[in-house]
Amino acid sequence: MFVVLWPKKHDVMLKERQNFIYGLDDENGNILVKGAVRNGVSEEVANKIFDLMIDFASYAFNKSHAAAYAVVAYQTAYLKKYYPVEFMTALITSVVGNNDKVAFYIHACKKMGIEVLPPDVNESEYSFTVIGNKIRFGLGAIKNVGRGAVEAIKEARIKKVLLQVLLISVIK
Repeated sequence: MFVVLWPKKHDVMLKERQNFIYGLDDENGNILVKGAVRNGVSEEVANKIFDLMIDFASYAFNKSHAAAYAVVAYQTAYLKKYYPVEFMTALITSVVGNNDKVAFYIHACKKMGIEVLPPDVNESEYSFTVIGNKIRFGLGAIKNVGRGAVEAIKEARIKKVLLQVLLISVIK
C-alpha cells in the first residue's frame, strides 16, 4: 500500500487516512487499495501508524529538502571555485532575456578577473561560450537578435569557410 505524505490540506489528509485504514473501492466494488483493516490490522493500531507516518512526513519532507539544497549549494560552490569561467558562462546564459541580470553577472565576472569578450559575428554562438579563460558574449543576449538570426550567421560562417577551403585547394 502506498500513501503520499507531503503537506496537503486537512480534508485531503482525512481522505488519505480513510484510504489507509479502510481501503479504497471503485464504483463497482472492486478493491483498489486493500487498507490496514482488511489486512488484519486493528483500526486503533492503523490510526496510530498513520499518525506516526504523518509526524515523520512532516519532519522528513523538510529535512530531505534541506539536505538536497545543501548538496546543490555544495556542488554550486565547487563549480564556482574550480571552474569559474565555465560556471559564470552557464550562469549568464541562464538569464539571457533579463538584461539587468546579464549586466550584473558580467560585472561579477570583471570583479572575479574573468574577461567577457564582446559579441563577434565570426565567433559568437547564440549562448555565451568559453574561449580559453574568457567568456565570449552570446548573440542571443543582444536585443532583437533571435535564434533564427544567429543560425543564419552560423550558416554564413560555414559557407565562408567552405569557400575559403575551395579557393585554397584551387590555388595549390
